[in-house]
Amino acid sequence: MPSGKLGSVEKPKVVVADLMSSPVVTLEPDDDLAAASAIAALKHVRHLPVVADGKLVGLISHRDLLAAQPSSTLHLSARETVALERRIPAHSIMKTDIATAAPDTAVRDAARRMLEARVGCLPVLDGEKLVGIITEADLVRFLVRVLEHATA
Repeated sequence: MPSGKLGSVEKPKVVVADLMSSPVVTLEPDDDLAAASAIAALKHVRHLPVVADGKLVGLISHRDLLAAQPSSTLHLSARETVALERRIPAHSIMKTDIATAAPDTAVRDAARRMLEARVGCLPVLDGEKLVGIITEADLVRFLVRVLEHATA
């Protein structure tokens, strides 16, 4: 008779693929700051992976977008602001040291990786292909479901 888990029921493993958003809204390295800001606002996303030739090359967060915006102390017109933003390519503001996850990564491990790396998302790669993104919001939604189930 096997020892250890006799009579126990294994808990299903929740993996990143169960919670990630897919398809992912992405940018190309030469897309500009104006386009990145507009896409983030229109799609209601706070993280924009940058992809070149089908491979993840960078990531731009909402914080990166804000930091790259022209200062309000310059007192630029809306037209001048957009003109300036169009001269700033995504590759110049993206982060390239990116923590990632695989679709079969345990959610617990992905959350730990996000905490340790102090990031708000993990792009999800299947090999080299970007297949999704898991964010803090995805983890909070999952937590709410778990807590609702636990108290039901």
